[in-house]
Amino acid sequence: MPLKRLKRWWNAGRAAPARIDCAVDCAVDCAVDLSGDCALAACKAGACATVLRVTCPALDAHRLSTLGVYEGAIVSVVDRRSGVLLDVCGTRLALNDAIAAAILVRLVAA
Repeated sequence: MPLKRLKRWWNAGRAAPARIDCAVDCAVDCAVDLSGDCALAACKAGACATVLRVTCPALDAHRLSTLGVYEGAIVSVVDRRSGVLLDVCGTRLALNDAIAAAILVRLVAA
């Protein structure tokens, strides 16, 4: 599927998501409190987190690090419909649930 067509399909019938202030929504929307560590797969849309550890296979961990998901990186969860859609340094990155479960994060209040 060409990229323009895929983008059109992705945005069809949906308004652009509003920017969410993580200081409020992380504490309200995420399944754990701000002091706890959790898997990225456990966070809900709107949560901001710092990556603590990436425990997936070496090839996947290397690819994630080149895309900006490494220990100490700040990520925010944009969408949770099928897998996890992340915002990493202004770029969106889609991960399946297995890879997201292998990433340990600590929620932050921005």
